Order: sequence, then C-alpha cells, then structure tokens
Amino acid sequence: MEKILIVDDEKRIRKILTLLLESEGYECTVAESGEQAVLIGSEKKFNLVLLDMNMSGMDGLETMRCLKKNQTDTQYVFLTAHGSVKHAVEAIQCGAYNFLEKPFDNDELLIIVKGALEICKVKEKLRILESQQYAESPFEKIIGNSDKLKAVLKLTEKIAPFDTPVLVSGESGTGKELLVRAIHKISQRRDKIFIPVNCAAIAPNLFESEFFGHKKGTFTGATQNKKGKFSEADGGTLFLDEVGELPIEFQPKLLRVLESGEITPVGGTKPFYTDVRIIAATNKDLEKEVKKGNFREDLYYRLNIFTLKLPPLRERRNDIPLLAQYFCKQMAKDTIINKNALKILTQADWPGNIRQLKNEIQRAVILAGKSIEPEHLGFEPLKSDLALKEFYDGFNLEKELDVIRKNYYVAAMEKAGNKKSRAAQILGVSYRIFKYQWEKYEE
Repeated sequence: MEKILIVDDEKRIRKILTLLLESEGYECTVAESGEQAVLIGSEKKFNLVLLDMNMSGMDGLETMRCLKKNQTDTQYVFLTAHGSVKHAVEAIQCGAYNFLEKPFDNDELLIIVKGALEICKVKEKLRILESQQYAESPFEKIIGNSDKLKAVLKLTEKIAPFDTPVLVSGESGTGKELLVRAIHKISQRRDKIFIPVNCAAIAPNLFESEFFGHKKGTFTGATQNKKGKFSEADGGTLFLDEVGELPIEFQPKLLRVLESGEITPVGGTKPFYTDVRIIAATNKDLEKEVKKGNFREDLYYRLNIFTLKLPPLRERRNDIPLLAQYFCKQMAKDTIINKNALKILTQADWPGNIRQLKNEIQRAVILAGKSIEPEHLGFEPLKSDLALKEFYDGFNLEKELDVIRKNYYVAAMEKAGNKKSRAAQILGVSYRIFKYQWEKYEE
C-alpha cells in the first residue's frame, strides 16, 4: 500500500484529502505544520508528500528541503493558493513532481497523485533491473563444493524469496554474515536496504533506543529525534547478528515487534508500523540457552521458523584448498601455495574456521613472496592420534587399541548429544555393543 503524508495547516483540507485518498486505497498520515511533518518524516518513509506551500512557521519549500534528508526517493506535490504559482514553479525546480492550485478538483488531484506514484514505481523497477544487471551472484563469495555446504545453499535458495524469519547458526568464523547477505540478495527485498546490527556490541541500557529510536529530550544526551534500526530497515532486511546476546529483559519487547510489526520510540506515545524482514545469526546453541533461562522460548520459536546451520571448516576439509587458494589470489595474484603447505592446511582443525584460515593465508603471503611453503605457516603439521607409537617395555596392543576406541566412543557421545542409540549409529555398531562398551568406559 502506497503511503502518503498530507501537510496542511487547515484542518478542513487535511480531512478532505484524507477521506479522498483513503477511499482510493492509500495509507494517509497527516501533519498540521512543516515542523510536525519533519518529525514524522524522521521516523517513517512515504511514497508521496502532499503539502501546502504557504503555512505559518516553516513553509512548504523549506519543509520539502528538510524532508528530503530522510525521504530521498519520495515524490512531492504542492497545494498552492491563487497567486503563489511562482513559488510552486520554484518548488518544481527544486525537485517537486507537480503543483495544484486551491480550490482543487478531486479528479485532477487523483490524476496527479497517480502520476507521482507511478514515477516511484518506475524508479523502483529501474533499481531492480540495475541491481540484477550489475550484482554478483549471491553465492559468489561463499566458496566450496562440499556436500554439507551445498545442502545449506540449496535450502537457502528455497527459503530466501519468502519473508519468514531465518535463523543462521554456526561457529564463529563459518561465514554466517555472507550467507545472510546472500539471502537478502535472493529475496524480494534485494533492492531495499540491508541493516546489520551486532547485538553483542550494544550496551544493555541502549537496546530500546538503538532498535526503536527515541524522542528528543527523553534522556540526557537525547538532543534530537533518532531513528531506530527498525525504522532504518523499513521495507528491507534487518540482520540481528549474535542474537543470543540479547538481554533477557529486552527479548519480550522484540517479540512484540516481530508479532505486530509496530514500534514505539523511547519517549513516544504513538506506535507506528514497520515492514521489516528479520534474519538472525548466532554461534550459541539457543535450545540450550532456552533451557538455562537465558533466552525466551517464544522468541526462539518465532526466530526459528527456518534454520540454516553452517558446518565448521573441519567438517568440510575438501573445501580448504579452494578457500586457501581463493584468499591467496585475493591478496597476491602471483603467489601460489606449495602442495605440502596445502596438505598441512587441509589437515588442520581450524577452531576459528574460515576467518582463521584467511588470516593465516594473509600472514603467509606476506612472508612467502612467490610460493607459500610449509615454513611460512604459523603452525606445525598435525600429528595424527592414529600414528604409530613408539614400542615400550610392556607394550600391549589391545590396551592401545582400547584407548583409541574409547576416544571414538566419547566423541560419538558428544556429537550425539549423549544419546546412546544415536552414538551407536554414528559408530556403525549395534546399540547392545555400544551400551556394553560404554558402561566399561564409565567405570
């Protein structure tokens, strides 16, 4: 629904315009002065502004100049009294779409309004075409061919076009923000704004102001009205990074916004609607955080309509050579990675995942010159736990094999969330055998 702001100091004109335009299906907001219009425009975006040229206080031309700071793509139509045509022409020269003399004809007004809104639609279509023509592939920066990564990207393509919330999970450094930006690029909102917010970087007492905005004078330091992140992202995508860090006391307020779409700035009394798609990311296990009481269950289910879980780098080792060579070419096109160095990189566990690998390649490129050798890497090759050990007095093969077996059992239980039946499946043994061995290891 197109949004129209009506600015006129005559109550009768505001009422006539509102009734006429709402009967045509437009959403109308009214302001009785230029100053009030600027305040409203700092919190909400409009497709069209209808404003009187001659108002007490801030006149129409000055109002348009101020509104344009926040309403960059908005069209402006002036209503002017007889004899003020000269000022209306000046307004057109400053970027207004058209003007209409009072008393106006309703049909003529509607024709001008429709023409102005059609300009908005054309501009939007042009932006979409330009973004499609020049934009890179949404997955271009997501490097890898592993089955686990392909499965995530395939699901991403299915859910991205819909406006439902998405929760992206994964360890730090796995590329969660790259995937979130890819979702935005594939979505219907790809030509709209993308606003990322790091929830871990906001002071607990500033969450409401940061997300919902505030009114001037609400608290010490609030010297002017401030838009919140929801208002900034209106029509686009709001990315809540590290959503697991949200204070528990703020979570019910965020939940209300997700359910209703309405926000109220701190110090404000009138809520207004925002059209925002939410995508969240976390490196925490939110189910565990819910059980601990650190995260609200209702908010978790509201965000968790779709979950995309990015695998850690150690679970997609065949992607490590691709990533390493990609980062190497980014930093130095003429530098290559020696096959022995590449083998060492592939064997590493990478607790910091892709971010750590990128930093390691950057360091190696600086040290290496033309070819990255093993000595240019910041760590030694991993020694396998399965490597043959030195024989010693009293060496017992069965004991050594039992240590290896126990390590696998422990790892399987961790991966299975301490569920014995699932751990048995992971190891490829029967539940009975697993239970028997596990009871021995627990003694």
